[in-house]
Amino acid sequence: MFSNLMLRAVHNANMSDRPGYYSGRGANASDLNSKMLESIYKSIEDGVSKEAAEAFVQMVEDIPVLSATDFLITLSRFEGNKFVWDKSLLSQQKGVYISDASSSVGLGEAFGTVMSAMGGPQKDSTASIRRDFLWNHGRRTPPTVCDRFHDFNYRGR
Repeated sequence: MFSNLMLRAVHNANMSDRPGYYSGRGANASDLNSKMLESIYKSIEDGVSKEAAEAFVQMVEDIPVLSATDFLITLSRFEGNKFVWDKSLLSQQKGVYISDASSSVGLGEAFGTVMSAMGGPQKDSTASIRRDFLWNHGRRTPPTVCDRFHDFNYRGR
C-alpha cells in the first residue's frame, strides 16, 4: 500500500499502516491528531519536497471526515499520484475498510468494525484533529473554547 518512505512516515507518527485497523471507529484524536499529521508532513517535506508537503496540507484540509481509515486510504492514493493532490483521490470508504475477509487479519477487522457500529453513532472530531496542524500551516483560525466543546459531541445527537 505504501512505499518504504511512507511506511516509515506513518510508523514514526505512531500509526498503523493498515486502514482496517481503525475501521468503524470514526474520526477520533486517539487514532489521528495534529502531532501525527505534523510528523507525516515533516517526512514528506524531508523525503520528497516542500511542494509535496504543502499538497499534503491541502489534502488534510479537504478530507471531510478525518477518520484514520479514510486518511490512510487517501494518503496512499496521494502517494500513488506522485504527491500531487486532487480531490478525486478522496476515499469514499466512510471510515470502513476490511483488507481481506478470508484472512485472520480481515476477520478481526470485520469483527471490530461490526462491534464499533453496534456501539452507536461514531464520533467526529475532525475539527480538533486537524485544527492545530492547519493553524501551524496558515490555513485556519486558532481553536476556540466553543469549537473544542463541540468536538466532544457525537454526530447526530
